[in-house]
Amino acid sequence: MKYLLKSFVALVILMSVSNFVSAQKFGHLNSADLLSQLPDWKSAEKSLETFSKQKESQLATMQQEYAGKVEKLQVDIQSGIITKVEEQTRTEELYGMQQRMQEFSVKAQQEVIQKEQALTEPIINKIKTSIESVASEGGFTYIFDTSTGVLLYFPPGDDVTALVKSKLGM
Repeated sequence: MKYLLKSFVALVILMSVSNFVSAQKFGHLNSADLLSQLPDWKSAEKSLETFSKQKESQLATMQQEYAGKVEKLQVDIQSGIITKVEEQTRTEELYGMQQRMQEFSVKAQQEVIQKEQALTEPIINKIKTSIESVASEGGFTYIFDTSTGVLLYFPPGDDVTALVKSKLGM
């Protein structure tokens, strides 16, 4: 009798869990594939590439100018047609050019990152909105990205962070 009761309780629990899990609807998408086919994304990539190449070209021009001045200074020093004062002045100018190139490089990297964010943020927001609509219309509880393994959509009530913090005494 005891065995029968335990079996019955186990069966009820199993059925409850089974019903709970079957009530969940999971979906997935491949964001890499999606982005590669999205015309807006392709356009943003081209625009960013053009912008990045412009910055690289500007830096290359600065580097060529710097290299030319270094070479000219070395030739003038070797030929002895330059005074020590002029050599020091030109060396300080070269040092200043180096500093400007480094500053330009850092600023250009920041500008490229800002440009990327400005170009991609509206596209990403559009995709998020579409994912949320699909989840809502299709009754999906969770949507995963198969290309990254990231959870893209989930119901807001499933966040158990506060409960875990409580268990940890935080």
